[in-house]
Amino acid sequence: MSRIAVGSDVESTDVHYADKPPDDDTRTAAVDGYVPIVCSALSGSASYFAASSAKNLNIWRTDDWSCLRWPLARAASSIAFSHSERYLVVADKSGDAYVFDVSCNSTPGRLLLGHVSMLLKIALSPDDRFVVTCDRDEKIRVSRFPNAYNIETYCLGHADCVTCLDFPRSHPVDLVSGSSDGTVRIWDYRTGRQIGCYDNATDERPIVVDLTTTPADSGYLISAIFDRFELVRLLFVKRSHSCDVSLYRDVSINCSVPRALTACGDRLFVLSYKVPYVSVLQFDGKNLKFCEELNEKLKMFMSKYSEDFAKIIDRDGEQFSYLNKRKIDDTQDYYNRKKERLLEKSGEIKT
Repeated sequence: MSRIAVGSDVESTDVHYADKPPDDDTRTAAVDGYVPIVCSALSGSASYFAASSAKNLNIWRTDDWSCLRWPLARAASSIAFSHSERYLVVADKSGDAYVFDVSCNSTPGRLLLGHVSMLLKIALSPDDRFVVTCDRDEKIRVSRFPNAYNIETYCLGHADCVTCLDFPRSHPVDLVSGSSDGTVRIWDYRTGRQIGCYDNATDERPIVVDLTTTPADSGYLISAIFDRFELVRLLFVKRSHSCDVSLYRDVSINCSVPRALTACGDRLFVLSYKVPYVSVLQFDGKNLKFCEELNEKLKMFMSKYSEDFAKIIDRDGEQFSYLNKRKIDDTQDYYNRKKERLLEKSGEIKT
């Protein structure tokens, strides 16, 4: 379990590339010198940090901040490190996924698998034996890794696009997923069987933007953020012979447009499209509270670079709503057109 220590002083660090930057024709177009970060990932030991900006993939070693860079065929939608930290898997918006060898930057990415729909999240199982991908068409696919042409199973049950995935550390055979249908579901990903579900739907279905899991007594907690709720929702999963999911607590956050969620030790980081760009909460026994001191330090730091943060993040707050399928009933339109044809035909017969 990795931890990130945030001190009172934040210093800038020079970043240099371990290899030659790509030629001009592979550079990502930037506005005013800033390139928006599409997705990012931190390795388990915090030795590597990866970020994708449009059609570039950058991986930094956090000890000296040297950087490796690969060009991508298409814009990435999700990236994830293997638990061995040797490989990085990248999903793109065309439905393809590639694998990169972090130890050999001269080797280009290899096509890993493909979907017929846009990939929204990719993750590797805790034992690195399976790669799990989810897409716009409600599917969660579990494939062997690295030979992903061998499909182990599908986890089917969501009614709309699947937006996020996570493996609980305390129960590595479980897979937790969130969706635009407003539900959080728990699977035995080895068999594809759904073992638990919690429906967050109200009058209007909220989109589960992101979720993460934290170990707890006799089970684990799921922390989830939504596109229409200014809160972090905690769900308690009791695991014994069965899987019982219940609402544990809602914690209000000063964040109207949350975009990502990550857990580090006993701290929970909420990233937002708007100020404050980062909020930190901490588990204190059974409660989740704001880290007042740390949030104040981050607020001071962010105020110095607020314009920079605004330019390098994807500020589209409707990040998933445009993916939702629209159900259109054209039956009435068909009958109206049929009636018009019959009237026209009857008029021709009379004449």
